[in-house]
Amino acid sequence: MPLPNWSGFATAAATYEPELRILAALANTSDTLIDVGANDGLYTAALEGVVGKVVDFEPVPWLADRLEKTFPNAVVHRCALSDAPGSAVLRIPVIDGEAAPSRSSIQLDGQADTELEVEVTLERLDAFFDDADPPFGQAICPALWGPKSYR
Repeated sequence: MPLPNWSGFATAAATYEPELRILAALANTSDTLIDVGANDGLYTAALEGVVGKVVDFEPVPWLADRLEKTFPNAVVHRCALSDAPGSAVLRIPVIDGEAAPSRSSIQLDGQADTELEVEVTLERLDAFFDDADPPFGQAICPALWGPKSYR
């Protein structure tokens, strides 16, 4: 299967996310991709059109905007996932004059001299399962520690 025509995909797949090369082979049209912290949509680009449904969770407003524009068939939730609903301040480090949202945290960790602060909504992932239509079935979740498949 050829790589999607998406800027940066081939480089990211080869360099930072080697599991992207095999995910399409593991997925099918009855699966749902749940991309937690979807960022710029790397996993969405890899599996859109392969899985039946793509659900992105992205709390950074400008990244959620880009996901909605780039992937109109994906469901984008503008929130961070947590163990309890609520709100938090997401700190986005600014490194060499550029915002680095992939290094965002709700904790101060001294990654950068300057940080952008964004108020974000916190939700529990299981809250989204109750109203799933169609039901999730198998979900592929390439979350924090690499891809995991849940049945």
